[in-house]
Amino acid sequence: MSREELRKYLLKLDGKVFSRYKSLRNVLIKYGKISLILTKVQGDPHAPPSYAEVKVPLKHLEVPTKYFSGLGAIALTDYLTRKLYRVLKRSRRPCGSGNSCYLGVPKPSPRILRRSCCEVIN
Repeated sequence: MSREELRKYLLKLDGKVFSRYKSLRNVLIKYGKISLILTKVQGDPHAPPSYAEVKVPLKHLEVPTKYFSGLGAIALTDYLTRKLYRVLKRSRRPCGSGNSCYLGVPKPSPRILRRSCCEVIN
């Protein structure tokens, strides 16, 4: 599904029963070089949040290949998680009920650790 197709689909869902959003589960959404898949879609606005998987091909990160495995991969995923956390924190805004507009990853601790919310896959 392209970005434009997603926009049109969401407009069709607007005003419908919230549970209809579940139809977006496992749909591949392409944004140029980046792809997104909603792996879990919340059933109602008060349910636990939805989860998305974002894939960026390593060749587009412009990162030396030594960071794709071992301790380098831990450092890279930690760095990417911290960057993502900061970007998403700036994007937060109150809307809807509960935290329905919340975008985020868990706040990283001060230690450089393997992060479960970010993986390097060759």
